[in-house]
Amino acid sequence: MPLCERNVRDIVEFTGPYAPVFWSISWETIENRIGHALPSDYRKICDLVPPGKFSDFFVILHPVGSDYGNLLRAEEYAAGELRRLLEIYSADDVPDYVEEHKLFPCLLTDNGDTGYWLADSDDPDEWTVVVSRTRSAEWWNTGLSLSSLIHAHISAEDIAEGPFGSVFEDGEKAEFEPVF
Repeated sequence: MPLCERNVRDIVEFTGPYAPVFWSISWETIENRIGHALPSDYRKICDLVPPGKFSDFFVILHPVGSDYGNLLRAEEYAAGELRRLLEIYSADDVPDYVEEHKLFPCLLTDNGDTGYWLADSDDPDEWTVVVSRTRSAEWWNTGLSLSSLIHAHISAEDIAEGPFGSVFEDGEKAEFEPVF
């Protein structure tokens, strides 16, 4: 079983499972509306897991559900935020991969950080997640797909860098709470 499928299976088991789900997502409609394709691991997660918060810290942007964490609203907001960041901070202050047309939002943290897919390939399944730290020019390139990042979080794997490095105190474990 490929890594992506194993990650998705483990995430679904961790969060629920919510079977049968009461929602149906038209990915063609969503992708047409936002103007780009989405990674298959993300689509599978959203097909099987409700919108929700991981460890009271971050949400995956989801096409179903609440205002906070809604993919369609985040797409509109993130484009403006990226433009604002690029205006505030000079090109020398941000990594080379920070280009408006190559970054699409995928997660939000309670700290105000935004995770983006780095669309540096024509194949969305090759995209990795980068995180923009709120109110700064600091970026963190995880080098991981969204499902791999979530899997590392729920498995309490050591993610030493970036905003996910200090989520747990000693003995704490990952949690998931649906938010509709």
